[in-house]
Amino acid sequence: MAILTTACDAAGHESDQPFMVVAGFVSTPSNWIAFEGEWRARLAEARLEAFHMSSFLHPRHRPLVRDLVAIVLRHAFRKFSVTVRIQTIPTSFSEQFRLNAYALAGRVLVANVTCG
Repeated sequence: MAILTTACDAAGHESDQPFMVVAGFVSTPSNWIAFEGEWRARLAEARLEAFHMSSFLHPRHRPLVRDLVAIVLRHAFRKFSVTVRIQTIPTSFSEQFRLNAYALAGRVLVANVTCG
């Protein structure tokens, strides 16, 4: 039996965006450890401490982004994502179930990853 873990991130916010997206990758703990070493080494080479895609949309950043994507693809087994259109969430969800768009996307994502 293999132990698998996920790495996830979110984009969008209920206050000013029409969608909330939660996405990520599945791999083993040992692959994530190897990933982290390569990721940090590539960021250090670019003299960066962190990477936020919104700051690297200019074409001059394509080599860095391409390298980072290659690192992810070497270490992850599967990718997944969930997109929630914020205006379609009934008000009762937030009041009755205490679910905002982020929590709803996360719950759907977990269900899809564990059952998919």
